[in-house]
Amino acid sequence: MLTLAIETSCDETAIALVESKSVIQHKILINLIASQIKIHQPFGGVVPSLAAREHTKNIPILLKKILKEYPYIPKKIDAIAYTDKPGLEIALILGRHASKTLSYKWGVPAHPINHLHGHLFASFANINFPGIVNNCEQTLKKIFPGIGLVVSGGHTQLYLIKNFKTLILLGETLDDAIGEAFDKVAKMMGLQYPGGMLVEKLAKKGKKGKFNFPSPMIAKNNYNFSYSGLKTSVLYTIKKLPKLSKQTKADISLAFQNAAFKVIEQKTEKALKEFSAKTLIIGGGVSVNNNLRERADKLTKKLGINLLIPLKNLCTDNAAMIGIAHNIANQ
Repeated sequence: MLTLAIETSCDETAIALVESKSVIQHKILINLIASQIKIHQPFGGVVPSLAAREHTKNIPILLKKILKEYPYIPKKIDAIAYTDKPGLEIALILGRHASKTLSYKWGVPAHPINHLHGHLFASFANINFPGIVNNCEQTLKKIFPGIGLVVSGGHTQLYLIKNFKTLILLGETLDDAIGEAFDKVAKMMGLQYPGGMLVEKLAKKGKKGKFNFPSPMIAKNNYNFSYSGLKTSVLYTIKKLPKLSKQTKADISLAFQNAAFKVIEQKTEKALKEFSAKTLIIGGGVSVNNNLRERADKLTKKLGINLLIPLKNLCTDNAAMIGIAHNIANQ
């Protein structure tokens, strides 16, 4: 199956071409992304109207590039996939409109795809299980049931994934998402937007025990999350400090990151055990964080299960993950 995919859920305009031989064999032929970070940086976050303006400008540019490299697309593709939800509606509508216009023009179907399913299935672009080519069904038996963890700027969610078509939401954040909390803590310390990677970088130089922040809802017997309390705790701590040196920022970053990931780690382990999961599947922009990757690797090795996590260039919003999710759903 050959699919052209379009992603416009937030502030990244992306178009990709994905070829799939089976539900677990996906080849990304091209994955183009037009970033808007510099446009939104002065505002400390994404401005929906500006995001929509840039999507309007960037979609034709990326489409022209991809058609120049793969001129056979209009005649050879089987479908067009586009992000339908969740996201900024003013941004989503532009990708939806472009997809349906191309669908009509080229005479191929256009299918809506859930953005979060894209994040979860992005790791299937680099899946590596013994015998994967020769025995797809046996490979799937090694993967499912799985627990899916989405950690991004807009979402923090845990799923029970029985198979590719059955995803059951176990819990989610009740307020701020973990990626949003990272960015807001970065802003409190005067760091540039987006600040998640800057907080991670500082955390590597932090000293343990200098600060202690709460891990909200860690004791709750459910799979929900909350990060507003942790964010507020960091804010009050910063306000009490006479000076915010680079080392202090590093110490705060380490304590914040540990508190944020501690609750994720504990609730994920609980879900893995409760549902006898064979695989932990992680996706979303925060999954680029090396500390989180190390924790996930350690946890899955302790439990003797598989870990599927995307290549770093597929963690943040991109169209290839939408194409993969589409081809999985339509094989």
